[in-house]
Amino acid sequence: MRSTHPKSLKTTPGTLNDENTVSERKSKHRGASKRWRFLNHTADLRIEILGATLADLFVNAANALAHLLIGDPQISHQHERHVSLTADTVEDLMVEWLRELLFEYQVHGKVPAHVEILEIQDTFVNAMIRFGIPKVPKLPDFEIKGVTYHGLEICQTGKRCSAQVIFDI
Repeated sequence: MRSTHPKSLKTTPGTLNDENTVSERKSKHRGASKRWRFLNHTADLRIEILGATLADLFVNAANALAHLLIGDPQISHQHERHVSLTADTVEDLMVEWLRELLFEYQVHGKVPAHVEILEIQDTFVNAMIRFGIPKVPKLPDFEIKGVTYHGLEICQTGKRCSAQVIFDI
C-alpha cells in the first residue's frame, strides 16, 4: 500500500492511524469507570462490564459504548425513545442491545445520554433511552464497526453480573 501523502506510513494490523496504535488509544480511556474496563485483545476492543443486577449491566453497557464512541463530553438531550428487544438468550440480548445503540450513533450521530431499564429478563429488555449529541463534537478514538459474538460471556452470580464483549474496530 503506497500513499502520496508525505506523513502517511504503512500501517500494520492493530494500528488505527499513522501515529496511534489501538493500545495507545485504549490507554486514554483507562480508569474511566469502575463499571467497565478494557481487557486485552490484539486488534479489536474487548471490555468487561460490571453491574449489581442485570438491569445495571445493560445500563453500564450503554454508558461504556457511549464513552467509547465520544469520550466524556457533555451531551445535549435530543429525543427520548422507547426500546424493546427480545432474544433467545441473555447473550443474544446484550448483542442486540449494543447493536441497537450503535445503530443510533452510526445513522443519527446520537448516543445514549440516559438509560432507564423499565423491565428486563434474560430474553427481554424494555427501556426508555434519552439520546443526544455531544455539545462539542469530536472525532471518536475508535471507529466501532460492530458488536461481535466472539468471546461474549455473561455471568450472573448472587450479587453481581458481568459481561465480556468484543467490538469490531
